[in-house]
Amino acid sequence: MPLKIVCVVYLGVLTFFLLVEKPAQFVHVRRPPSRVAGKTRSKPSVNAKRVVPNVKSPGSNPEVSQPFLTKKTVSEPFSVPLDPVVFSWLRRLRPVLHFLGFVLATLLTLAARWPLPAWAVLLWLGVYATGTELLQWFVPQRTPDLTDLAQNMTGILVGAILFWLGWGVAFLWGHLLAAFSAKNGPCAG
Repeated sequence: MPLKIVCVVYLGVLTFFLLVEKPAQFVHVRRPPSRVAGKTRSKPSVNAKRVVPNVKSPGSNPEVSQPFLTKKTVSEPFSVPLDPVVFSWLRRLRPVLHFLGFVLATLLTLAARWPLPAWAVLLWLGVYATGTELLQWFVPQRTPDLTDLAQNMTGILVGAILFWLGWGVAFLWGHLLAAFSAKNGPCAG
């Protein structure tokens, strides 16, 4: 039962990221500081706390005749600075996120053992992939893309193959262990 809950939560999160206007705005990851001639030059982060000058006019306080600056802190969402190597790998994975998302969705959905035949689960995943892609027409700044749909369907196919390969290996491993224990007797514990 817990795997079914994980599957439903994952599909909900996947649906959210597939249908939200700008998915990257919900993942607060900062670009690592860039290096210039051996020195680290840090760029201001959009997600970090920053100090904003607050200019008070002379008319706002009768005791002060000159405008002055006070420091006011602006609180913003938490962000995670990344190692440059990790950041570059994440940028390389960006074009195949649909594929990876649906590989994981297929693995979780098949492993959850829904009370349906496997072909029906795969058909449902195909309809889900097509439906989320078509619903992007109604989301501003998003458009359905045949490349994304192809990645979704390929992810479902690869996920199903990986699931059945893993299930077959586990099945054979179980038979090998059973044959070994029958031949040599139970282990002395």
